[in-house]
Amino acid sequence: MNTHRIRRLGSNLVIVTFVLIIAIDAVPSTCTAHQRLKDSLDPALDVTGLWQESWRLFAPEPDSINTRVTAVVTYNDGSQSLWKSPDWTDYSAWQKFTEFRHMEYFDKLRTDDSRGAWEPFAAYIARTVKPESGDATSVVQVDLIRHWVLIDEPRDQYPLMPVGGKASNWDSWQFYTWTPPQ
Repeated sequence: MNTHRIRRLGSNLVIVTFVLIIAIDAVPSTCTAHQRLKDSLDPALDVTGLWQESWRLFAPEPDSINTRVTAVVTYNDGSQSLWKSPDWTDYSAWQKFTEFRHMEYFDKLRTDDSRGAWEPFAAYIARTVKPESGDATSVVQVDLIRHWVLIDEPRDQYPLMPVGGKASNWDSWQFYTWTPPQ
C-alpha cells in the first residue's frame, strides 16, 4: 500500500469511529449493554466536550426559569465596563437553533456545580472586555452576576397567546469576584 492510501484509510477510520461514538451517546439507551457502553464512553466525551447531554428538551419538565450572566469589570482608574451574556429573547428562531449550546453554556456557568469554570471565565472577561472610557490601564476586579426570572405557567384561557417578549422583575446575585494575580 502506498502512503496516500494508508493516510486515507486512517482518516476514514477516525471519521467512522467519531460518528459511531456520537451515535452511541446520542441514541437513548435500548438495553443494559447499550447503557454500559454509554457509561464507559462518558468520561472521554466529558473531557473532550463532545457529550450529548439529555435530549429531553421540553419533557418531562420544561424549563421554568430564564437565566443570564453579566460581568462588571472594574479598572484601576475606578471606571467600569459591563459585559452581558446573549439575551435568548433577542435571537431569531435560526439563531436559537444554532446557538443553543452557547446559551446552555451560560445557563450552566452560573450554577454552583460549575464553580471550577468561574475563575477562567472571569479572567477571559478581563482580557477581552475593553474599558468604555477613562484612563484605565488594567483590570482590578471582575464581578460575575447571575440573573434569573421565573417563567409563568401556561395559561389555559389564552391558548393563542404569543410566545416571547421581555421578562421583567429579574432577580440577581453576585456569585463570584475575581481579582488578577499580583
